[in-house]
Amino acid sequence: MAARALARIERTAGLEGAQAALCRFKDLEFLAAGVRELDGLADSEATARTLSAVADACCEAALRAAGAEAARGEGLDSPPEGGLAILAMGKLAAQELNLFSDLDILFIHGAAPPGVADPGQFFARWAQGAMRVLSEVSPAGFLFRVDARLRPEGRNAPLVASLERYLDYYARRAEIWEFQSLARSRAAAGDRDLVEALRIGVREPMARVGRDPGLAAAVRTMRERLAESIRLPNWARLEFKRAPGGVVDLEFIAQFLQLKHFADCEELFEPDFARAIAILHRIGALGADQTERIAANYRFLRLVESRSRMMFSTSNNFLPEKPDRLAPLEFSLAEALAGKSLTRATMEIMKSNRDLFEQIVR
Repeated sequence: MAARALARIERTAGLEGAQAALCRFKDLEFLAAGVRELDGLADSEATARTLSAVADACCEAALRAAGAEAARGEGLDSPPEGGLAILAMGKLAAQELNLFSDLDILFIHGAAPPGVADPGQFFARWAQGAMRVLSEVSPAGFLFRVDARLRPEGRNAPLVASLERYLDYYARRAEIWEFQSLARSRAAAGDRDLVEALRIGVREPMARVGRDPGLAAAVRTMRERLAESIRLPNWARLEFKRAPGGVVDLEFIAQFLQLKHFADCEELFEPDFARAIAILHRIGALGADQTERIAANYRFLRLVESRSRMMFSTSNNFLPEKPDRLAPLEFSLAEALAGKSLTRATMEIMKSNRDLFEQIVR
């Protein structure tokens, strides 16, 4: 996939040309993936993996185009080989992208190439150029909504930071919720060695957080804040992501247990939800019934989210109240619903999720 994206930008001029070429690439790949799912040739999980691979490829191509531009600005003969990485978090890291998903990413830099007068400015131009390609609106459209606010010190900090700064931040100042996010991260593009060095360097602080007696309380507090942020529109019956019992309950169960048991099992540095749950079951952190319920409930709600976004062209996670709005979505989910109404099935699963959260995160 990355090779196809890179081929698209080979003969383009500047960042604008690269962005236009990648918009065409992404639109065609997303359209083909959606058609395959609706035709029954792929399930929603396969579609999510495909869309995530497309996003990874766009990140790789954006880094390549922006690196070439930054190198020209320094008078270098060739683009840098390595030195900057994109760390994926959230759905991109878990390879669970669907239509209208944001990309949660961080930029990490290493040593500057020889001949660069000001490494800080060089990497800033490089990362900012990649962000322009990935997120700016142009006559060709735009690629993704990109969120880089999970970086050290948040939105007010520089877009890109050195590996050393990341390691110092996680060792000294990062909060528990930031380790929750970090547990589900992976390299998306660029210099993989930088990401591996980060993963190795944060093992000790991550294990320390897992031993913190206040871990469960901190996770529950953050969960409550997310639920309180919901504003249900008057046309919607319920919200199935951040509301109590929504997808986030299951994600927080996994993240809580990943941190709690990380000191004894470093495999739990795992972005894939299904694999993380399987590891937690294997080490005895989850019972067989809990594992089965979590996995099945997660698949169902992710399927509802994927189909809802595909049918309604929206990024929200609400079930509509009116039957005429709900009927097409129910029809597309008939096999998964097994005769139940979508509202009833979703409410039952959300109650199950809330029970699991209360049992486990304590």
